[in-house]
Amino acid sequence: MGNKYSGLQIGIHWLVFFLVIVAYAAMELRGFAPRSYRPWFNMTHVSCGIT
Repeated sequence: MGNKYSGLQIGIHWLVFFLVIVAYAAMELRGFAPRSYRPWFNMTHVSCGIT
């Protein structure tokens, strides 16, 4: 039984999955970080969401 999807499609799927997880984690963990790190969490969340 062959793959229905190409390797590129599978790779893009997992890349998007990873970016969604990172964006969600940045949003949730922002509250636990010191105030000086919050802009980094915001930037990470937005960057992963746009990508």
